Amino acid sequence: MANKTMSIEIKINVPIKVEEWFIRKSEEENSNLSKRIKKREINDEIGRLIFTLNQLLDRIEIAFERQKQFTADASHELRTPIAVIRAQVEEALGKEQTATHYQKALKLIKKQSEHMSHLVGQLLLLARIDNEENQIEKENFDIVEVIDVVVDEMQKEASQKLLSIEKVIKDDSIYFCGDQSKITQLFLNLLGNAIEYTPEKGNIKVIVKITNKKLRIDIEDTGIGILPEHQGKIFKRFYRIDKARSRKQGGTGLGLAISRWIVAKHGGTISVKSELSKGSTFTVILPL
Repeated sequence: MANKTMSIEIKINVPIKVEEWFIRKSEEENSNLSKRIKKREINDEIGRLIFTLNQLLDRIEIAFERQKQFTADASHELRTPIAVIRAQVEEALGKEQTATHYQKALKLIKKQSEHMSHLVGQLLLLARIDNEENQIEKENFDIVEVIDVVVDEMQKEASQKLLSIEKVIKDDSIYFCGDQSKITQLFLNLLGNAIEYTPEKGNIKVIVKITNKKLRIDIEDTGIGILPEHQGKIFKRFYRIDKARSRKQGGTGLGLAISRWIVAKHGGTISVKSELSKGSTFTVILPL
């Protein structure tokens, strides 16, 4: 039998990035990012190429689904305050109201617009994080001083609920090399979270210490606690245990996700221990 020679000619014309091409194709009619190229049993060049392309498709599909979910979540979060503002404006314009009624409507509109501003700010931050545009600018600073500033800033909000905030810090100063603005944001997020979910007359404790050449910060509260099935999910974007309650109090469901990113960028870890109706402890460990 005469030997048969198979000739394969591959022409590649890539005017744009491969990732952009796949994303564009996914949006075309009848396209499906879940489809894969059939694997070859033989481990030759074509087989390895197919394997590489399928891995690329896996990454693109995950990124595409994440983008879709992010867009859907963001749209849902923005829809509620917009609906409230629109309803208040339509009611005010529909018929003449008393001065008290107008003042109440304007206060509600102001509150919802502030919530939207906060949400948009966090969305922009996450967008920069996803695009790797938000870099860490490290400098040496006193972390005790940062915590003092954060606690003082949050004291007014805590006093409205008759909450006490106790600081337990043995050292007068602890110098840390990191991004001061982002570490400040981290503590604002965690302390704000503790205030939000701790009932009136509760207690919050901020404990700072050095253990095994690592900086450990515990933020304890006597709040409502978190069920075990939720503890592994609270650091995900837009995740809320009680969506209605969190939205009513102005939460966006993004604070803990941003906190996790800040800690990870500093080479640290963040975790939570909680017991329902007894409280929660968020622990941040950062390398010194």
